[in-house]
This record gives sequence, C-alpha cells and structure tokens, in this order.
Amino acid sequence: MKTKNILLLFVLILAVIQVKAQSHNTRPGSWCKFVKNNARDESESARCLACDATDKKEQAARDVENKRRSDVAKAEYEAKETVRKLALKKEKEERDAKNKVTEVSINMPKSTSIKNTTSDKKTEQNQTKSNRFMSGSGWNYFYDSESGDRINPSLDTPQFNISRAYGAVKIEGESIAQYLHPAEIGVILYNPKNSKNEYCNGWYLHNYDIVDYDIKPLFGDISIHHIEHFYENWFLIGYYPCDSYKDGSNIGWFKSLKLYNVETKKFINTEIDDTFDRLYLVPTTSGVYNKGVGDLVFHNRFFESGVYNKESKYKINGGYELLIDKLAGGNHMWKAAICILVKSSYDYYQIYLMSENNDFKSFKVDLDEFKEYSFK
Repeated sequence: MKTKNILLLFVLILAVIQVKAQSHNTRPGSWCKFVKNNARDESESARCLACDATDKKEQAARDVENKRRSDVAKAEYEAKETVRKLALKKEKEERDAKNKVTEVSINMPKSTSIKNTTSDKKTEQNQTKSNRFMSGSGWNYFYDSESGDRINPSLDTPQFNISRAYGAVKIEGESIAQYLHPAEIGVILYNPKNSKNEYCNGWYLHNYDIVDYDIKPLFGDISIHHIEHFYENWFLIGYYPCDSYKDGSNIGWFKSLKLYNVETKKFINTEIDDTFDRLYLVPTTSGVYNKGVGDLVFHNRFFESGVYNKESKYKINGGYELLIDKLAGGNHMWKAAICILVKSSYDYYQIYLMSENNDFKSFKVDLDEFKEYSFK
C-alpha cells in the first residue's frame, strides 16, 4: 500500500511539472530553465516569456528590498548627521558666547566699570589659521618661529628702514603663541633717520606699523607713536602727531590711544571723559618690584594660552598687576590691561582692561590709590 502511495505521489509531481512546463518554451536551445544544456540562443524565437516574467518579478522584489535597505541606511545617516550638526552648533554657540568681543565707549566715575554698548559683535577666533608665527629677532628682522628661517622683507620695505622687529613668542610644545598673538603678523619700529618720517621740531618721530609675512606695512601713518600686541587679535595703538613734539623725551606720551583688531579691521577708542593735555602709559617695568610681561601692556600670565590656568608657572610680580586684580575682581577676571596717567587740570589714572569674557572695562583711580601699589 505504501509503495502505491509513493508511486501515486511521484506521478502527481511529474504531472504538475509537465503542466507548468507546458507554459514555457521548452524546445532545445531556448532560454527556458526547464531545458537541459540551455544554449541561451539570442534569437527572439528562443525566448521564454514565462521565464522572463518570473525573472522580472524576482528582480522587482530585489529592487524593492534594495530600496528599503537604502532608505534605512539613508535615514540612519541623516539621523546621525542631525545629531552631529546640533552638537557642533551648540559647541559653536558656547564658544562664540565665551569669545565675543564688544566695542565700548568709556565714560566712567571713579573705580567703577561700565556696561558694554555693542556696535559690532564679531567673534574673534581663538585659534589662528596659520602656524607661520613671526618672531621678533630683537633687531631689524623677523624669523619664522616654526622653521627658524629668517623672513625677508618685500622690495618696498628695505631692511635698513626697520630699526626693530616685534613678533610672536610660541608657547613651547604648542601650536599657539603667547596671549594668542595672531600668526603672520608683526610690529616694526622704523629707523627714524632712514625712513620717510617727518622731522618734528628737531626730533624724529618714533614711528611704528603692523606688517604681514611679506613685511608689508598696514597703516603708513606717521603719527603712530607706539604699537604693541594687547591680546589675541587686538593691538594697542598710540598716537602722537608730529606737531605735538616738543623734545625727544616724549616716549610713552600720547595724544590718543586706540585698540585695533587685525581680524575685524575695527578700532576702539580709549576715550577719556575729561579735557587733558596728554596721556602717559605706565611701563610694566616701572617701580622697584614691577616686572610685568610686555612693554606698556600688562599681560595676565594666567591667561598665557587663552585659558585661565591657576597652576601657571608664572607669579604676579608687579604691584600694578595686583591693582588690576583688585579692580577686575581677581586675576582670573582679566587678560590684558594698560595703566594710563591722564594729565589734565588734576592728574589721575585710568585702567583699561579686557575681561575674561573679552569685554573691555575701564576704572578711574586717583593718585593716592595708585601709589599704594607702586612698590607692592
């Protein structure tokens, strides 16, 4: 009985195959998969419409599955990109908020700060775009702090026309310069006797300029009496016009002081709210114990790399830095400052500083309070 059932099943299977095969082109040499040793004849008569329909159906199913997989992969990628872009946007907003620079006008009572009024809120970049820092040689040329090669000037700025070159100092082991001095920027002091400077009442003007990597000057203003790096992209500019020269002892005296941003090309006036005769910038090395970093600009050593470092190897040496600490609210609250002696109907000092948030603040200090810090 079992043998009969098996035979019957076999006959039924053969019948099904035969029926199915009858819809196919089963002649020898055709494309049909039911033909042994399929020759795949390219002629139209050899095609099997049933096999073609099956192939198209299977291909359509594969296309649907491939599209599904592609859509899933695309959705996953877009989701990851959305998360990444949101993270980058948040990081940029936090960085911009931390590094925003605000331009201010100063009109201040004694020992008080002001609220900033913004005319142009452009964000400074903490990192420079180039590592070609121009290091000052102490003589009349710069050298590249990365390679150590001497930087030669362009033909329109002869070497002998420069008396001294002031540049960046790279922080050892890092790709940034002290106090975030920008790359490809330097300051020159012209050689008075060999430059085109005016002869001012028997004395040559001490003329400075900012230069690029080709030693091409930026301003060409003969009334610029001093330029010094302040902090990040900001430089202190001191003006003393030729007609104000009385003798050769007016180094450090100014008729006006400004800060210039080499990134935004903007000036900020350090406005004085009284009528004054002249301004004098207190050197960082003035007094017995004052050994500040810089010439006329007090640089906060704890912000040497752009971020406050309370474990800095440097210590506060100058009493005037202690005064700035007091006015700012601590040595973690300011990055750079200048101390201005205002010569007017009565003399006083004005402290102008950049806060930890890159805002500019000013404090008016009387002579007695200032003198208390002269020898601390």
